[in-house]
Amino acid sequence: MDSRVALVSLTIFCALFAGCAGDSDGADSDIEIVSEPDWVNDRGTDGMWSLSLDQTKWLEVKSATMLIDDGDETVERSSWGMLIHEQNGWNLEDSFSPIFGGNYTSCFTYNSGTCFSEDPDGWYTLVEWSVVYRIHDV
Repeated sequence: MDSRVALVSLTIFCALFAGCAGDSDGADSDIEIVSEPDWVNDRGTDGMWSLSLDQTKWLEVKSATMLIDDGDETVERSSWGMLIHEQNGWNLEDSFSPIFGGNYTSCFTYNSGTCFSEDPDGWYTLVEWSVVYRIHDV
């Protein structure tokens, strides 16, 4: 085949399908741009973390960790995962809340439906806690 015939055929083919890849005005009207909320890192040394959300919000927790001490000077402090508990019985740890809204608190330990804010056995002392989270709109 002559190269000119091939070039003309290719040009006609491309001209037929021009504009098939998007809107003719270049607008992306079908794409919704969603901006994610900022991450928050709450830290504390007294008590436990808590948060209340109305029914138009939901909680995403990236990490919930506590630094504890067992009083033994020969042993280094330990970092433990911390449970986030919602007052109506929902629990989450490093994840998404299963409900909209709610009153959340962190637990030193969770046992038999009770969220303890300190070690019930008295073996460990809370040194510091950190909860990294963000709040989404419904």
